[in-house]
Amino acid sequence: MKFHMIIILAFMAAYTCQASENSPPLEIAKSVFLIEGGNGKGSNVGVILDEGSITLVDTMIAESRDYLLNNLKTLSNNPVEYVLMTHDHFDHTGSNEEFLNSNSVLIASDKAELEKNANFISFSDAIRVNIHSRLIEGYAVNSHDKSDVIYRLAEENVIFLGDIYTIGWYPSFFSGGLAGQVDSLNLAISLGNAETKYVPGHGEVSSIDDLKTYRQLCEAWVERIMELSDKGMMPEKIKNDSRLLEIRERFSNESTNREGFDRWLEQLIINTIEIQRKST
Repeated sequence: MKFHMIIILAFMAAYTCQASENSPPLEIAKSVFLIEGGNGKGSNVGVILDEGSITLVDTMIAESRDYLLNNLKTLSNNPVEYVLMTHDHFDHTGSNEEFLNSNSVLIASDKAELEKNANFISFSDAIRVNIHSRLIEGYAVNSHDKSDVIYRLAEENVIFLGDIYTIGWYPSFFSGGLAGQVDSLNLAISLGNAETKYVPGHGEVSSIDDLKTYRQLCEAWVERIMELSDKGMMPEKIKNDSRLLEIRERFSNESTNREGFDRWLEQLIINTIEIQRKST
């Protein structure tokens, strides 16, 4: 867990160019908005507006509380009634307490490591919640973390993925290994279509083709690392492999701080090998 927290901090440092300090919320569907993370703010935040209330998907880091609240005020003065957690890492849950103290209801996987209280709804496999006649579906998966959840707004054709899918960073299947990553992406792809807007935990809104490409890259990443590791090559040598570097290049984009991105390459190779050895 300590290593995972270090990697999260590294990601926040490496992914620095998503939202500017004054970026307004982005409307991605009718009454559905995105408050972008990046620049050290933590996760993306989904905002779902209903008559008389707001539903959030994740809440950034604690230090971004004012930024989040100020952006919400530009959209609605209604209270936050529900907070949907994609997983329990601090960069996605930092402002939970702010809303729980105002009697918001938290919805999350029953594997989330949080204090359960009267305003907590947990589930093990899947959940369907009707919020002011809006259907929201939640699917528990195991990829980045054992508490991962995919949330789908079927009518609006929007899917929130948390960190099973992040843009501008290496695959981070810390819990489920490649099998968990692929299973989670396959589920997300099966729930969508060519018009679906997929919201990553960090990065820009994406398409189903983006997810398919990311899945291919994850498979190629693991296949090459394990091929070289099985031949006895050490991580400090693997990180300089030309084929792996080509794959690495496709994971990064113009939003990536390359110095921070590459600083963790060797450790992420070690992490990939360890997780794959445990899961196979």
